[in-house]
Amino acid sequence: MMRNIKLVGVGVLCFLGGMQIDRGSIVEVLAIDGEVVSAGAAAVAATATATADDGVAKVNAATKTSGTNWITDHIQECFGDRILVGNWYTRYKHWFQEDTRKPNSAVVVAMFRDPMDWVEAMRWEPHHALDHLHFHNNRQIELVRKEESENDEWWWQIADKMPWKEFVTKPWVGRRGPIDKKLAEKQSKIGSLECLDNYHFVDATPCSKEDSPMLRGLGEYKYEYKNDGSERGFNSILDLRRDKIINHLSVANFSGTRAFFPYRFEELKANGTAALLRDLEEATGLKAKCHTIYGKDRNENGDVIRTPSVRHRQLEPKAITKKKILSKEYIEYMNKFVDWEVEKLVGYYPRQK
Repeated sequence: MMRNIKLVGVGVLCFLGGMQIDRGSIVEVLAIDGEVVSAGAAAVAATATATADDGVAKVNAATKTSGTNWITDHIQECFGDRILVGNWYTRYKHWFQEDTRKPNSAVVVAMFRDPMDWVEAMRWEPHHALDHLHFHNNRQIELVRKEESENDEWWWQIADKMPWKEFVTKPWVGRRGPIDKKLAEKQSKIGSLECLDNYHFVDATPCSKEDSPMLRGLGEYKYEYKNDGSERGFNSILDLRRDKIINHLSVANFSGTRAFFPYRFEELKANGTAALLRDLEEATGLKAKCHTIYGKDRNENGDVIRTPSVRHRQLEPKAITKKKILSKEYIEYMNKFVDWEVEKLVGYYPRQK
């Protein structure tokens, strides 16, 4: 008798090893990370997407390796031959999410990273936030679409990162380009416009792809507004992070979420993935077809001080990279102005001086 394991969801059915699996059921990875961050991320995850092709899950590999990349690749390795593993919910991992999925159709892993390390990583590579750079020509980037090519200069060849104080205090507000300004003149039609990443006009800028230039290494220009329809930006990246944490945690209560597992990146780094895999096995009813990744204990300087005596695999040495030692002034500022009440919801607290 064929064993029938059907995950909640609607999709194309395929048969693997005598088991009937519904491809509409998905393991999603959201996140607030900072290694591969996007400007919209308050917490961000992986950069590989599994897609169904002739009944076989394939991975569209990302071009940059970071701590969040390996966790999606790992989940794909463990479960991807039977269910779809992706890095989106209603939108790509790090953007604001909405409750628009079919009921009980996704198991969600939300990853978070320490706010001080995350903001510093964002400063070093402000993906999508192209107004948070100092261009060598002393001008802002022109809001005209230009597709990225291999002949383009990398962003660091034409711009510099901002000093930390300027970066954390500069308003997180994007500009409207010429196409968006023309659209804004037609007020009666704004509400029905479908913009980049399925946003409404009042939710992000730009709305039009033609107003979103590409910059090699950082992606296309885009800023999210407050997730309340007001078309207001954020006072700073710290306010963006606060709202993004609240939004990503709220995914747990969405009707489309079957199970929700929040994890801190540092926790997985130190302790490995055994607990995560057990959570996913229980939520999906499937057995992980992989070895657990074992963690490493490190001291405050990031040096390995203890490793398990027996392990099948270990984390990549550069799974997470700290760009530099954080200054005393930066730590004091962040201790004072980060919303620690919200950070406590995901297990982060001010640092000792």
